Amino acid sequence: PWDGKVVITIQNDEPLELKLRIPGWTDQWEIRLNNDITDRGEITESVDIYPQMMQRSFYRSIALPPAKDNTIQLDLSMPIIQNRSDERVTNNRGQIALSRGPLVYCLESESEINSPVDVSALQFTTDEGTFNEKIGLLSSDTVTFIPYYKWGNRGKRKMKVWFQPK
Repeated sequence: PWDGKVVITIQNDEPLELKLRIPGWTDQWEIRLNNDITDRGEITESVDIYPQMMQRSFYRSIALPPAKDNTIQLDLSMPIIQNRSDERVTNNRGQIALSRGPLVYCLESESEINSPVDVSALQFTTDEGTFNEKIGLLSSDTVTFIPYYKWGNRGKRKMKVWFQPK
């Protein structure tokens, strides 16, 4: 889930229609069949509440000719998204959560996490040493967000998904 690239190889003896899901978290996509661009697009509507974002998901059809190796490549942009909570969730009012692609990120620390966070300088990076496998991080000079699913892998620590932005 780090680079937004999906590659599928299909062997089909007859023509086939394949439907690819374009997830609501992306704002640009490109579909290639055997290295030829067959579809591309952009979503310009901005949505920052996660369930509404997922409602933007849709499918694109691609016609596959009979072939021993049809290679389909789906490239999805993966911007860092600042999600705001539904206002009915009173504990999260005025706070945001970060996501990139299909993953939600969190702050993890051995001490309390209560200070507002400046997210304007966050960049996506990969790390292969901290967790003994390649993972994506959102980091700046002062803070690092890890994928939520990795919380607690380095021992008992406090975690926060929803936080006050600066």
